[in-house]
Amino acid sequence: RGYLTNISQSGALLKTIDPIAHHRPIRMMIEDKNTNICIALVGRAVRCENKIEATDDGDDVTIYRYGIEFQFPR
Repeated sequence: RGYLTNISQSGALLKTIDPIAHHRPIRMMIEDKNTNICIALVGRAVRCENKIEATDDGDDVTIYRYGIEFQFPR
């Protein structure tokens, strides 16, 4: 689970609390609730940055930020 930011034609930034192995294939589904359209994407993790962020309840959570390179669709 996670969410995508900085989406471009070639990739995106994935933020998640789950670690992902470098160059591991990743399948993603993006759903537009307004139109009920789903888009399937396949990519791989090409870069990782770990960051600790505080939640609203005061707990610290490690957030993994992965640079995802899209492989499908191109």
